[in-house]
Amino acid sequence: TPQPPFPRFVCHGLAAGISSIRMQADPETLYQVFRHSYSAQAEERRQAEAWLQHAEGSRGLLPALLQIATAAQADATIRQAASIQLKNQIRRGWAPAGDDASKAYSLEDKAAVRAQLIDSVAESAAVPTVRGQLIECFRLVALNDFPDSWPGLVDRISAGLRSDDTAQTLCALLLL
Repeated sequence: TPQPPFPRFVCHGLAAGISSIRMQADPETLYQVFRHSYSAQAEERRQAEAWLQHAEGSRGLLPALLQIATAAQADATIRQAASIQLKNQIRRGWAPAGDDASKAYSLEDKAAVRAQLIDSVAESAAVPTVRGQLIECFRLVALNDFPDSWPGLVDRISAGLRSDDTAQTLCALLLL
């Protein structure tokens, strides 16, 4: 069994940690939650799902999800689950309207995702299901943030198209 990429976290039951999640989400905790979401034990799955639901909007959640989705040493199913969760969180909380506007993610979390998203698509080439989810994340973010909040986007994609690195060029082409 491969070692989890975030070995510092030791899970002693998810239920106890649900009330404190609003403070900060971190990759170590999230990785363990995703592992529990695939458990054969129904109660572990239920706790993991409740934890993820409660974590929505938490500071650090989006960057942590992106980190797990691109962690090469992480299990592919967990990477895929993290990328799907990231896409869903961006869809719901990146630019919510009306009564949901208070549920928007912090400017810091959004900036961190924008800064890493293009490279993350390139790094996820080995797992096409993850790459597909990250491309959708890119599309959602670009629709909301370009050009005002993402002024360097065209330059980043242009640099990818001119790159000698095949992964970067492919990434730029996929993001066009």
